[in-house]
Amino acid sequence: LHVRSRRQRQMCIRDRNSDKPWVIGVGIDFINIQGGDLDSGLNFGAPALSLSRYLGAGFSLGAQYSLNNIKNTPEDLGYSSVDGIVKYNLSDGKISPYLFAGYGFSRFEPALADSEGSYPSKETSRTGLGGIGVNFDLNDKLAINVSTSYRSDIEGDGYNHLQHIVGLSYSFGAGDADGDGVSDEKLSLIHI
Repeated sequence: LHVRSRRQRQMCIRDRNSDKPWVIGVGIDFINIQGGDLDSGLNFGAPALSLSRYLGAGFSLGAQYSLNNIKNTPEDLGYSSVDGIVKYNLSDGKISPYLFAGYGFSRFEPALADSEGSYPSKETSRTGLGGIGVNFDLNDKLAINVSTSYRSDIEGDGYNHLQHIVGLSYSFGAGDADGDGVSDEKLSLIHI
């Protein structure tokens, strides 16, 4: 039987990420193409979907997917992206800022193009990204999320662009911060 000290229980209770390590998010995104003589303005799109898992020490690992339509370029473009993300929480509280970086694929497809598959190579480019965001907790499970990232086209086949996302996130799951196989929620019920 493993009994936690009062300090260990308090640390676990304060850290909502280890108590509910999974986070699913849904939102809207705004894309702004950068560079050259293009200035696309802000282009509204939906959905922006994400799923992540808290690993510990402020780090989370996840994936995100988004859709958009770029209207203010010489030709209208359909936009989609899929990315792997590493996130680092700068602090934990009702307002939680974070940094993130990742790697993925961005697709800019002419609106009338006839392509096969979701990410055919001629319209898809590898993308490196970095950004900052903040979560505003509504309660212990729901939060409003706002983030912005710079997405750099690695191959030269796409566009450098900014992506801004606003949405809601939902935290769930039972954490096991000490790795003993017993959820932190059950351990918090044990009294000395």
